[in-house]
Amino acid sequence: MTNELSLGRINTISVSAVGDSELRLDCSALSLPESVPHRPKFVLLAKSELTTQPQVGDQIDVMLYLNSDLELVATAQKPITQVGECAFLKVVSTTEQGAFLDWGLPKDLFLPHFQQAYPVRVGKSYVVYTYLDEQSGRVACSTMLHHFLDEEASQWLKKGQQVELLIASKSDLGFKAVIDGHSLGLIFHHELSQPLQYGEYLKGWIKNI
Repeated sequence: MTNELSLGRINTISVSAVGDSELRLDCSALSLPESVPHRPKFVLLAKSELTTQPQVGDQIDVMLYLNSDLELVATAQKPITQVGECAFLKVVSTTEQGAFLDWGLPKDLFLPHFQQAYPVRVGKSYVVYTYLDEQSGRVACSTMLHHFLDEEASQWLKKGQQVELLIASKSDLGFKAVIDGHSLGLIFHHELSQPLQYGEYLKGWIKNI
């Protein structure tokens, strides 16, 4: 049974053919939106990206995404974040349509204007949520974390539970933090035992839900 493949995430894919400089990878299990004109059954990966020499039938881990021409691209480079995750990323450029952030791949990650909770600046870093635009199939990100993360009582959290926190923003009451990658919580100013920085990861405990 072939495992379903996903855009914007690292997938384990079988090598179907080996050329002099490229590998042909089987992507027939990849589901693409109807708006995408190209529906390839395989994708090419440059051998220069690998430290080993896979053979036909071997499986390798690659990231799949669509480029600006909506063509499927595979890379063995590991991104800082994947679809469904939060990360602290730096803005490298801005345009009339939005901003582009460095997520560790040659193609920068797009942050549309309508997904910006506040104006972003080149050279500054922000906590973003990476998502897949279901209509275009393009990977993008958002600083509007509340659109994607749970702010209500969560089935995954219990009072007293130890969690990992990613400091995302500041309010009059305290700091908002991403909890274990799936929820948003608040650390009140009077609860702080140390100065906090945006993008910082630290351990915490659930005091109230």
